[in-house]
Amino acid sequence: MNYLVKERCVEIRGQSSILAVVLLIGMVATISVGIFFVGAEMMTNTEYQSQQDRVEQSFVKLSQ
Repeated sequence: MNYLVKERCVEIRGQSSILAVVLLIGMVATISVGIFFVGAEMMTNTEYQSQQDRVEQSFVKLSQ
């Protein structure tokens, strides 16, 4: 669209492509951080469970 502003022709364009890129980057960053925190928590739980299993197996070997 062309609009006349004080005898000058000014072309007005939407910012949808810039907004889409910014939103996409924001969504990717948010999801990446979320996956990182969930993965870190799962690793902590897995390490704790593995340690508990090793302790249990050690006691089983000692009792035999």
